[in-house]
Amino acid sequence: MQEEGAASYIATGISDISLTGCYVELLATLPIGTSLSILLRVDGVTLRGTAEVRTSHPGVGMGLEFQEMGAADKAALHQLINRLSSAAKS
Repeated sequence: MQEEGAASYIATGISDISLTGCYVELLATLPIGTSLSILLRVDGVTLRGTAEVRTSHPGVGMGLEFQEMGAADKAALHQLINRLSSAAKS
């Protein structure tokens, strides 16, 4: 993740992901409403786009809502969610 206007990136783990957003594990969270550029690598899939902080729980993490994502990234996200859902049901 990279906050708009920031020079450095924030690396973090993801504990939940859906078609509309994800929850990231982070001790030092960002304020609600913060816009971010994101690069997600989940289960061999790489996605790029933008997101906005929707929930913030200092010391735990924050919920991100996906804002903009290219068509190929959206398709890859759909495939990833389907694959993860199928694996969870097994």
